[in-house]
Amino acid sequence: MLIRYATLAVTSILLLLVLSIVVTNNQAVQLNTVFGALDLSCGVTIFAGTICGGLFVFSLSLMNLKKVESQKRKLEWDAQDAKLVAEIKSDREKQLEAKISTLEAALKSALKK
Repeated sequence: MLIRYATLAVTSILLLLVLSIVVTNNQAVQLNTVFGALDLSCGVTIFAGTICGGLFVFSLSLMNLKKVESQKRKLEWDAQDAKLVAEIKSDREKQLEAKISTLEAALKSALKK
């Protein structure tokens, strides 16, 4: 829980730092892309880069979350498999005990005759 608050605090501080840089840097810069050249303020360019980086990190965290969920599901399945194996072993033991008791009863009845 403490790690979550620390991460939130660091993220907030970095966001405030980026926003202060965006507000103070309003000089025009030319951004050359494949589609042409754009005249943007330096702050908008920095802010756009920050947003793109944030989206990239967010997508990586989503991929990691799916991986963790997949591993959790696999562990649950493994636990269910182990439980099933134990139940099957127990059922076999019960069947063998029933057969033994049946054979003992048959042997006793045969010895009485």
